[in-house]
Amino acid sequence: MIEICIDTYDEMHSTAIGTDKLEKSYRGLLNALAFQLKKHPFRKLPIYRQDFECLKVLIANEQETKLNPYEIHMCLKSLKRKLEKQNLSECYVECLQSELSYQRVDDLIEALVSDLLYKGYSLNYLYDWYVENIRTEELFLAIEAKDISAYIMKLKNLNGDKKEYEIIVPYKVNNDSQKDMAIQLISKNFLIKKKSDFSQYTSAWIWQEEVYACKVYSATDYFKAIKMAKKEFATECELFAMWQGVENVIRENKNIGCIDDGKLIVIDVRKVDNTKLISYFDKNRSEQLNNFIELKDRMKNEDVDILERILHTLHTAKTYNIQNRYLNFWSALEYAIYPFTRNSIIEKASRL
Repeated sequence: MIEICIDTYDEMHSTAIGTDKLEKSYRGLLNALAFQLKKHPFRKLPIYRQDFECLKVLIANEQETKLNPYEIHMCLKSLKRKLEKQNLSECYVECLQSELSYQRVDDLIEALVSDLLYKGYSLNYLYDWYVENIRTEELFLAIEAKDISAYIMKLKNLNGDKKEYEIIVPYKVNNDSQKDMAIQLISKNFLIKKKSDFSQYTSAWIWQEEVYACKVYSATDYFKAIKMAKKEFATECELFAMWQGVENVIRENKNIGCIDDGKLIVIDVRKVDNTKLISYFDKNRSEQLNNFIELKDRMKNEDVDILERILHTLHTAKTYNIQNRYLNFWSALEYAIYPFTRNSIIEKASRL
């Protein structure tokens, strides 16, 4: 929320005309921020207490006089820098060690999960981490002994540090005559390996495909790295379909591999379920989240996926030479306007 307020203020003051909607949006964001400042667990920590109080006063005065937006902006930037310098998980541990109220602990955990997701963790990884590190048989013994400090301290390990994961995407080209062309395109962003390159992992996975698209990603957890790989590989498949005027020629395996510190992890992407934690919510929150997921699934359509891939295509274009960047931009623009591969402009250009 702090970063959104800062960005909105900067955009508002870098635009010469037509800032009315931005100003209304900015004031709405400040109102939401003021509400969060009143309940956020960090408000009681000595290191942040003064910043929180200063912001609350400035926002309250701004709503009455509308004279101090710059002071609010500078205070927000100062608080953001201070937050970035600290290990937020350690701050949450400090808060947890001093809280006794169930309601406050509930609010604190909610804020913690929100911040961890913002730092780049995936919900699936947090769930698995929770089951492996917190929800153990020993936890109930610690609760009976009224000493769960060791479990609280484990939260410090969620410090947001990124690691490098090698993601392995098994794929198959249905048309033999297009295999070499597929490798030519995919190898621009992925390293193409064969099953013989993974001989040390033969017991951990059934290596059915002949070729594998591999790339190292820097991410907070392997679920996030796999998501990055899937999106990038989907872009390559879309580009190949546009280039060759065909569809569904490149098919990826349902299982994706991830090498983490020399250990192979195999994930069935069909079983990655973002609703796992619903059963741990209370009845009202569970119902709200189920309604949100139902609405989200109902709204999802092909246009969303198309736009995501177009933006990803444009983002990765900077790694190409000037000729390929031009064709990449042309392809993305054409796909946005007319997302069909038959009789396309780029198909005609590729034949010239």
